[in-house]
Amino acid sequence: MLFIKWRQVSVTMNSVEVKEIKKTLLIVEDSSTLRQAYGNEVKQYKPHLCVDTAENGKEAIEKVRAFKDYNAIIMDVNMPIMNGIEAAQEIRKLGYTGTILAYTTLYHEEAKKAMMEGEMDGFILKQLGTGKLIAYLEKYNLI
Repeated sequence: MLFIKWRQVSVTMNSVEVKEIKKTLLIVEDSSTLRQAYGNEVKQYKPHLCVDTAENGKEAIEKVRAFKDYNAIIMDVNMPIMNGIEAAQEIRKLGYTGTILAYTTLYHEEAKKAMMEGEMDGFILKQLGTGKLIAYLEKYNLI
């Protein structure tokens, strides 16, 4: 299976199938359980959505470096190796202009500063649940 900008191409010995992919979302979360849960819930609500994941900020940077066309990045703030705010700053330096949302358990002054400086576009508290996250993403046509 190949991913070619906005298309998923499946090639077999006898056929080629092309499916349009309308939106792509990167979920950055250090908890594998939460990463999987968020991805599954978003995919259940929007089955056509391509969901990619990263377990820390450093991995997120590498993914964005390889594929800059994510419609949105959902970024945990507190992660090992590289936190979400540092990762958002580096991702912006790569030229990514899409939406980056902090998805966190606490409202951080650092997250507020990152939003004011343009690295992050907003934040959603995890306690509000993935329903609120999906509603936000849909409201702003990100999924």
